[in-house]
Amino acid sequence: MPETVGRALSALLPPGTQTSPDMSSGNETQTPQTQPRLSPAIRRPLGERLSAFPVASWRASVLGLDEGHHPRVQKLAEWAEGFTKRCCANRRDKPTWLVLAGPPGTAKSHVTKRAARYFGDHAVDLYIDGIWSDIPIAFRRDWTSVVGIDDEREFDAVLSEMSDASLVVLDDIGAEVDRYRSGMPAERLRRVLGAIERKFVLITTNIPREKWEAVFDSRVSSRLRAASYFDTTGIPDYRPNLSR
Repeated sequence: MPETVGRALSALLPPGTQTSPDMSSGNETQTPQTQPRLSPAIRRPLGERLSAFPVASWRASVLGLDEGHHPRVQKLAEWAEGFTKRCCANRRDKPTWLVLAGPPGTAKSHVTKRAARYFGDHAVDLYIDGIWSDIPIAFRRDWTSVVGIDDEREFDAVLSEMSDASLVVLDDIGAEVDRYRSGMPAERLRRVLGAIERKFVLITTNIPREKWEAVFDSRVSSRLRAASYFDTTGIPDYRPNLSR
């Protein structure tokens, strides 16, 4: 099953919000019935709390990457921080896609998991603050598990979940490089990237930008090139240094 983050527990919802079963996914979705109003004395808007939070402390607490880490890892954390905060603020003045490319073990999946978790944990706050008109949802899944779905109806259901999400995280696209220029894997990748074009999207891949044209078809590589890009080359195998 795909990892869908941000479907907040109904107990956390403000009065006047009802839950209804989502029969297609087996999960509950939240349907706001009235606009909640909370006194400023009770809580400060998340945007204010984010802007007041020291950035180094944010990276340490949210991403688990403090100033003592490898310099390239610190730079990766800064990029992930900027993307995550723009996503939370629903800011679209910069590209809403970020591609993290580089060798395995360079903390790419680590930061995407932490970013999606943070977004999902604050989904209700973002809705209450009026930043998002509905409770936002984060969808995160390993791309190999998407392209490997045998049942076309199951793939369509996963595609529908991505279309409903506010943030889509796809890990390790292009892992099987010989399969992505033609056939079903290439077609699925085109369909997915087309469906999430206007979402906030965080992608990881082991394939550097200069090889995209050789690996992907022109439509896929063109979409990826329009995204912000960070190359993790130069980071040593970092898996032993990362906490879950």
